[in-house]
Amino acid sequence: MAALARRPSRPLGLVLSCLVLHFSCGAAWARPRTELAGDWADLPTEQIHQKLYIEARINGAGPFRLLVDSGTSVLMLAKDVAEAAGLHPVRGGAVVRDSFAGSRTQVTGAQVQLLESGGLRLEDIRADIVPDRSAFGIPCDGILGMEAWEDILLVVDFPRGQVSVARPDTIFYADKAAVRYSGMCPEVSLTLGGRRVRAVVDTGSSLALMIPKLTGLPLLYPPIASTISTVLGTERSEQSQLAGEARLGPILLRNPPIRGLRDKTEITQGNVGVGVLSAWKVVFDARDHLIYFLGGSLERAWNVGGPGPASQFPGPVAGLPPSPPDRTAPTPARPARAARLQEVKQLYDQGLIDQEDYDRKVKEILDSI
Repeated sequence: MAALARRPSRPLGLVLSCLVLHFSCGAAWARPRTELAGDWADLPTEQIHQKLYIEARINGAGPFRLLVDSGTSVLMLAKDVAEAAGLHPVRGGAVVRDSFAGSRTQVTGAQVQLLESGGLRLEDIRADIVPDRSAFGIPCDGILGMEAWEDILLVVDFPRGQVSVARPDTIFYADKAAVRYSGMCPEVSLTLGGRRVRAVVDTGSSLALMIPKLTGLPLLYPPIASTISTVLGTERSEQSQLAGEARLGPILLRNPPIRGLRDKTEITQGNVGVGVLSAWKVVFDARDHLIYFLGGSLERAWNVGGPGPASQFPGPVAGLPPSPPDRTAPTPARPARAARLQEVKQLYDQGLIDQEDYDRKVKEILDSI
C-alpha cells in the first residue's frame, strides 16, 4: 500500500457551516499520513436519507459508521467509540468547537493511530471526542470531516450511494463542471435573487439551501417557522422557496427550497446541503480547491411549492405549503388553508407542538384542502 505525501495542515478558518476546532498550542500532534491501496478505491458505504456513511475500523476496533461530512473540518467520534478504540486525550489537546450558528463549547482532543476503510488507511489523524452520540442527531458513531481528504480525491456519488477515493493526478474532470472553493470546509460563492453570499458545500446537511436571512429575497410564499438541529443544539429558522434561480458555479437551481436563521444576525455565510447535492456525483479535490459536479445536467428544478426536484416530486411535500401561480387571484380554498397553516405555526412558535407534529399537521392541511 503506497503512501501519499501529505502537505502541512492548512489553517482552520471559521465558516458558517464548518465545525471549526481551535487546538491548544500545547498539544503534541504527530504528522498525519495517508495510504491508498491503488489509484481508486470504493469504500464500504451505506446511504441513509440521502446522506452517505462509510464503514471504518479505528485502531482495529469496530467497524463503526462514519458520516462523510464536508461541512466539518476534522474527525468527530462519540465517547464510547473513542473508548472502544483505546483513544486517550492528548496532553494540552482540549479544543473549542464553533457551530455554524455561533455556539461554542470545549471538547477533548485525541489522536487516532489508524483509521481503515476499504483500501484507505489514515494514520495519526486528529479526533474530536463528543461526550454523547445523541449530539450528532443522526444514526452514526462519528463524523469524518475534510481534513481526512487533504491528499486524495473524495468522490461522493449520491445517485449510486457510493463513497470512493482516488489518487491525485490519475483522474481528470472537465473544468466546465467545476467550481473553485476556499477554506478547509469548501466555501463557494452562491448567487440568488440578485444577492451573492458565501456558502459551504456540505454533504452532512439534509437541507437544500440555507442563508443567514431570507429578508429581501423573492419568495414563492411567506416564510414558515422551523428549526435546524446541530451538534451543539437546535437553532430557530424559517423556510420558504426561492422565486427564481440560484447559481453555484456551473450549477443552475430553479425555485429551490431555502432556509434562513431567525436569531443569528452575526452570521454572514450560508450552506448548500444534500437537498441540492443529491442529484450529482460530487468530487472534492482539496489540492486544487475544486469541486466537480458530474453525472448529467447541470440544472436542477423544483416544483412551485415543493422541496423535491420536478422530475421526482410531482406535487407538494409535507411542511412546505404550495404557492399559487397567480397570488393576486386566490381561490376560495386558499384563505382557509392559510388560516389553518397560521394556527399550526402559532402552536409551534409557542412550543405547544414539536417539529414532527408540525410537519404532520401541515401535511394534513395540504391533503384536505
